[in-house]
Amino acid sequence: METVTSELTAVMNRLEKLEKQNCRFKQIGALALFLLGAVFLMGQTSPNRTVEASEFILRDSSGKKRASLGMMLAGPGLALHDDGGKVTASLVASPFGGALSLYGGNRNAINLMPLNGGATLGLIDENGFETRVGTTDLVNPGTGETRWTSAASVVLFDKDKKVLWKAP
Repeated sequence: METVTSELTAVMNRLEKLEKQNCRFKQIGALALFLLGAVFLMGQTSPNRTVEASEFILRDSSGKKRASLGMMLAGPGLALHDDGGKVTASLVASPFGGALSLYGGNRNAINLMPLNGGATLGLIDENGFETRVGTTDLVNPGTGETRWTSAASVVLFDKDKKVLWKAP
């Protein structure tokens, strides 16, 4: 009976030793997986980088163009588009400074822009008639000379950009 007990004790000792080794292997394996994961994730972080493009387009869930950032006629600008793709608002950095334009459904517009060291608020209807409040460039038809109005002026233009009325 002593032989069976000693063999059982030997088997139990070996089993305990194997369980301890197994536990150590699991711990080492978990640590190795953790370190590999950490190295992989650290490799995924990107340093500051520059993205260059001639235009960035923002589309809605149906794929329609809703905003664009890119070069416009006057300079770099941001344009917001309606469901039909028409520009409803724009912000442009022109050589004269920033210009903000808001467009209505019939292509009437409100423009706010710097001109010749001053600022101009422009209101344009769908027929092309325009009111400018603030600094405005007026061209003398006879001489072709350009004169700038003061910031305290109001000028009304017809659809051909001829002055209808001005004050002062």
